[in-house]
Amino acid sequence: MRFFIFLLALIIPSTLKAEPRDWLNKIDYLLAEDRHTVSRVWSGRFSALNGDQYDVAHFYLSKRLQFNMRTAFTISETSRLRLTVPLHYDHGYDATLYEATPYLGLGFIGQWAVSDNLQLGLHVHDGLQSGGKVTERPCHDGFSRAFHCGTGLPWTDAQALLTDRQIEPFGKITLHWRF
Repeated sequence: MRFFIFLLALIIPSTLKAEPRDWLNKIDYLLAEDRHTVSRVWSGRFSALNGDQYDVAHFYLSKRLQFNMRTAFTISETSRLRLTVPLHYDHGYDATLYEATPYLGLGFIGQWAVSDNLQLGLHVHDGLQSGGKVTERPCHDGFSRAFHCGTGLPWTDAQALLTDRQIEPFGKITLHWRF
């Protein structure tokens, strides 16, 4: 995480030193939500193997503020070239049986106007990633057998369903041609 903060300080020095109104002008977009989106949290409702319904949702309620933000800062813009750094931050999740560490993802967007009619673009989102590690803990029944409270499966059978962060790097190449 410190590496990414250092990298941001190097990439966006003019933004960090600018007046607040200039800094705000460099924001391309800003999307913020009060929920965790980097991994899938279990509901805590399941049917046991004998068909009984259970609701242990209280084990999956977050004790931490949930916050997810996607934004992008323009670091350079001329009449022909625009360079932008997209940033994705998730504050993580902390519940009794489910924990996800805070996540930071960085990317790169470059748009080049080859001519008045042709524009090329390269977009990479979440190319550099840090954090988002998921840790789950089992429940135990009256016989001290471990099982997964999200699915009701025995803990050993549920291992295949346990996932880490669900953010994949995303990239695209764009071509805008006006004729």
